[in-house]
Amino acid sequence: MKFGGSSVQDAGSIERVASVVNDHLRRQPIVVVSAVGDTTDRLLEFAQLAAKGRRYEAWRVLEEIQQRHFELATELASGAALESLEQELKEEFRTLHLAGMDLCENGSELTSISQDCILSFGERLSSMVVTTAFVQRGLKAATVDARRLILTDSRFTRATPLYWESYARIRWNLPHMVEKGLLPVVGGFIAANEQGVTTTLGRGGSDLSAAIIGAGVNAEEIQIWTDVDGMLTSDPRVFQSGLRLTEISYDEAAEMAKAGAKVLHPDTMVPAIKLRIPITIRNSRLPHQEGTRITIPAKERHDPVKSIACLTGLTTLEIRPVMSWPNGEFATTIATLLAEKNVIPDYLVESESAIFIGVKQGKTNYDLVDFPGCTAVRLWPDTAVVTLVGDGSCNSAVLRTRVERAIRAVCSEMVILPVISNLSFSVLVNQAELTRAVELLHKEFFVGRSQNLAAVSAELKPAEARRESPREGGFEGRLLPFKIQPVFSNS
Repeated sequence: MKFGGSSVQDAGSIERVASVVNDHLRRQPIVVVSAVGDTTDRLLEFAQLAAKGRRYEAWRVLEEIQQRHFELATELASGAALESLEQELKEEFRTLHLAGMDLCENGSELTSISQDCILSFGERLSSMVVTTAFVQRGLKAATVDARRLILTDSRFTRATPLYWESYARIRWNLPHMVEKGLLPVVGGFIAANEQGVTTTLGRGGSDLSAAIIGAGVNAEEIQIWTDVDGMLTSDPRVFQSGLRLTEISYDEAAEMAKAGAKVLHPDTMVPAIKLRIPITIRNSRLPHQEGTRITIPAKERHDPVKSIACLTGLTTLEIRPVMSWPNGEFATTIATLLAEKNVIPDYLVESESAIFIGVKQGKTNYDLVDFPGCTAVRLWPDTAVVTLVGDGSCNSAVLRTRVERAIRAVCSEMVILPVISNLSFSVLVNQAELTRAVELLHKEFFVGRSQNLAAVSAELKPAEARRESPREGGFEGRLLPFKIQPVFSNS
C-alpha cells in the first residue's frame, strides 16, 4: 500500500491513512509513504540556496520544513511516543543542517550525490511520523529504511533499480516482520547503491518503490493511494469532466504515464508485469471507491481510445537532418548533444525525415545550441502534446481522421507527431488551444460510452482547469540559427 504526498500532507490525512490501513490488516499489508506534501520541493530549494551561499534564505526554508514536521508530531502523538518521535526528528534535522552548512560554508557544489542525500530526508521523516501515528492508533508498526531493501546503480537522482538483488534483500527483511504481526512502514523514492551511498529513483519514484517491494514479497496486489479516484479519461488539470477508468492494461497504463499522466510513475509496471501482480489506483479520501485496476485485460476490447494524456508548457524543436541516418542513430546523437547542455527532453520522437523534441519552457536557451548535421531547426514555443492512448488501434487512419475532424476548427495549426507505439497517437498543438482541443476529443471518443468507465467524485474534481485565451498570431514556429556540419567523420 503506497500513500502519496497528498495522502500524508497533514494530520487529518495521516489519520485517514491509518484508518485505511487498519481496514486492510487481515491482508498483512506493507506500507510505503512519500514525503509530506511538498517537502521534496522545499528540500531541493534548501539545497540550492545553501549551495549558492544564501545562508539566511536556506535556513529559513529548513526551519519551515522542521516546523511542519514537529507540528505534525504534536498533532498525531502524545506522551512518551511524542518525546521519542521528536528526538528522532531532531537528529534528522541536525544532520540536514550540517549538510547545508557544508554546502554553504565550504563552497561545495550541489552534486547529484549530495542532492540525493538531502532529498532522501523527505521520506525518512515522513516514515517516522506515519509509523508513530500508526502506533498511537493501535497498529503494531515499525519503520524500515528503504536503503536496506532497494539496491540501485549509481546514476544519482534517477537511479535504476537492480531488481533481483533488491528482491533478495526484501525477502530477507520483510516477510518475517509480517509473520510476527508487525506492519512495516517504508519511505519510498530512496534507495542505495552497492557502496551504501543514498540514491533516489527520480520524481514519483515512490510508486516504483511500492512495485519493487510488492514484487519482492509476491504480493497479491499493489495499491497506489492518491488524491484522485483512479486513472481518468482525460488530464484533470486540463479538462475537468473526465471519467474514471475501472480497468486498464499494464501497457496502456505505462503509455499514459509516459505521455504525461501524473497518477503513476512510468516504470511502476515493470516489476508487476513479470509476476502479473495487479495494480490498483485508489483515492485515500474516498477509500470505498473501487478505483482503477491495472492488469492483463480479462477480455479483448475494441475501444480505440482509453484516455487522453497531456504534456503541457513545452518548447518543441523540429530538427531535420542533412542526410538519411540508420534507424535511431540521429535521435541518439541529438539526445546526447542536449544532454551535454544538461537538457533532458520531456519527449523525443523520430520519423524518417525529422525529430521532435519537447522540453519544459525556460530550461534552456536554444539559440545557444548548435545542431550539427541539420538542414533546418524550427522552434515551436508555447506548445502541448496531446496523446490518445488505446489498446493497439490508436495509430489507424480512421482514428487520425476522427482526431483531425474533431479539433480542426479550434486549432490554428497542429502537427501530427510520428507514431512510436501501437498504443498511442500524438498531436502537437498550441498551449492556448489545449483545453478546447481536449474537450472536443473527449466528446468525440467518450460521449455515449459506458464500458469500463465510471463518474468521478464531483467534490474531488480540481478547483480549476488551465484555461488560456487564444494567443494572437496563431501557432507558428521560428527558424533557429544553426551550423551545417557533419556530426561524424567517415575517416
